[in-house]
Order: sequence, then structure tokens, then C-alpha cells
Amino acid sequence: MNKSTTQSLRKINQEKIIKALRDYGESNKNQLSEYTSLSVGTCYNILMDLLETKEVVRGNGFVSTGGRKAKSYKLNEDFSYILAISMHREFDSIYYILRVYNHIDNQVYEHTSQKGVISFENLCEDIDKIIGQFPNIYVISLAIPAVISKEGEVETISLVKGLEKMSHIHIKERLEVMFQKKVIVDNDVNVATIGYYSSHTNIQNIAFIYQPLDELAGISFIVDGHLLRGEHGLIGEVPYLPILNQKQQYQYLKKENGLYELLVQFIVLIMIMNDPQQIVICCQRKIDISKVYNGMLQYISDKHFFPEIVIYSDIYEFIFNGLLLMGREMLNTNLVMKTQGVYK
Repeated sequence: MNKSTTQSLRKINQEKIIKALRDYGESNKNQLSEYTSLSVGTCYNILMDLLETKEVVRGNGFVSTGGRKAKSYKLNEDFSYILAISMHREFDSIYYILRVYNHIDNQVYEHTSQKGVISFENLCEDIDKIIGQFPNIYVISLAIPAVISKEGEVETISLVKGLEKMSHIHIKERLEVMFQKKVIVDNDVNVATIGYYSSHTNIQNIAFIYQPLDELAGISFIVDGHLLRGEHGLIGEVPYLPILNQKQQYQYLKKENGLYELLVQFIVLIMIMNDPQQIVICCQRKIDISKVYNGMLQYISDKHFFPEIVIYSDIYEFIFNGLLLMGREMLNTNLVMKTQGVYK
């Protein structure tokens, strides 16, 4: 077995141990062997590596059936932190919520900032203050209502008033250079979809519609268990639809029952183009699901083709679930690489 293969296998095994400790809490090597299907010897060796890096600490111990106290281990909850940031607009203000999660995924801090206009400099000031309180932040993950390039650049944000100063800024690169942290930047609806799917993995094909109170909608897709991204991040940017342009969408939002007409058109378009198992609608306005189904019947008369439709009022918990999941994935990979000496 060559060095590269050995390192890859070791990385996978370390991730299994870390996940087991996060899922099951304080455990001994025999329990970890049972949870991960790794040998007791392999578990012990990995635990010694993780003790050395201080990612794992010794626990209080468990009493075995023979009466002897077995050594136990747990994640060091202060070893690393993830800073998760969600930006959104409500009426005349831009809000961004900043949360810090510790190494066992508990939220330990939250701050909400409200401004008429947000600039990159505003964002950096708040991040700097939080890193001052939590210097062990390893990853910064951001959800922004914008088209985001594969490289983490805000391609356009002109559709969201108050965030224009963020447009065409390579946020990922600039934050990584400024703070020396790993950075993830993605579209807010993509992140929410990832957060939703993480607890609904039995559904492999999902369309996620986010309809804000007074702004245009965004749509994201899970296809065969994978987020559909496309080449430039334009998937689901419905404000650019030529058959239902921005002016028409705003007119629907102002009409009585216009929201239903707009949602029905989105749903039928999704059914024709994507045919998902489930469509998730996130909207703070109260929605009568029967009106949605009745509207769909005007276009498609056979209910056999209808997907399951579920409605939620709060998108932000899905967003933070997604930010935490994405941040954790990057953090686990980087910490394992650091343990192996792959990077410093």
C-alpha cells in the first residue's frame, strides 16, 4: 500500500472516529470499534493521534462488565469553532445573523446586525470582533442572496437592495487572506436546501422554493441526492425568467391571491422541467395548501403527477443547518489533514 493510499485510509478512519464521538458522545475504544466497525487497535491508534492534537480529550471513564474502569474519550468542544453567517433583506433593512458553533455543534454565540446598506468592510469588522472572542474559529461559512461563482465571488447582487456594495467582490479569497481561515460562500437558497436535505435524505429529488415577504423568489434543486449547481450558479434564479419577468412577479406579489398564482406557475414549471418527488415552499406568509393544489389543477388535470408539497415559514434554521454542515465537512477534512501533517 503506497503512502497516498495509507493517508487516505487514515483520513477516512479518523473521520469515522470523530463522527462517532460527535454522534454518541463520550465513548471508550471498544464502543468506538462497535460504532465504526474498525478494529479496537485501529481505534486506539487514531485516538492517540487525536489526543496529541488535542482534538480529543480523556473522559471520565466507564465501568465495564468486569468491574474495571475503561478509559473513555470525547471531543474537545473548545478545540475549534465554525462561524456561520446568513444575510437577508426584510422590508427596508438588511439583516445578517452571525452564529458561532463549537466542536460538538452546539451554538455558543449569536449576533444580529441590521443596516440599511451592508458593505464588505461592515462584514469584516463584525467578523474581526467575533474572532477576537473565539480565536479558534477554523471555518467561516456564509449564505448570501446572490449568484455566487465556483470561486466564491459575488457575481451579481443588484436584485437585493442594500447589498449592492458586495457585488463583484471575491469574498472567499479576500476573507481567507484577511483572517487566515477557511471560507465557504454560497447562495442562501442553495444552503437552505442542503440544510433541509440533510434531515430528509430519504427523498432524493427535491425542489426548494424560497419566497421572501417582498422580494423575488429563489429556487434550488436536489437531483439524485446532489445539489444541482450548473456552470455559473444561475440555476433557480427565477427573476431572470423571460416568460415571467421581474415586473410581472412583483405585480403578482402585490395582488390579492397573487402569491398563489405566482407559486402555482413556479410549481408547474418545476414539474415540467424537473419532476421532483417533493417541493418545499418556504414563505413567511400563511399559505393554504389546498389553494396551491387547486391552482395546479388548472394546468395539470391528473393529480397522479403531483409531487408532495410541504410548507415552512422559517428558512433560517435550514440555512444555518446547511452552513454548519458545510463548515463541518470542510473542518473535518482540514483537521484530519493537519493531524497527518499534510498541511500546517
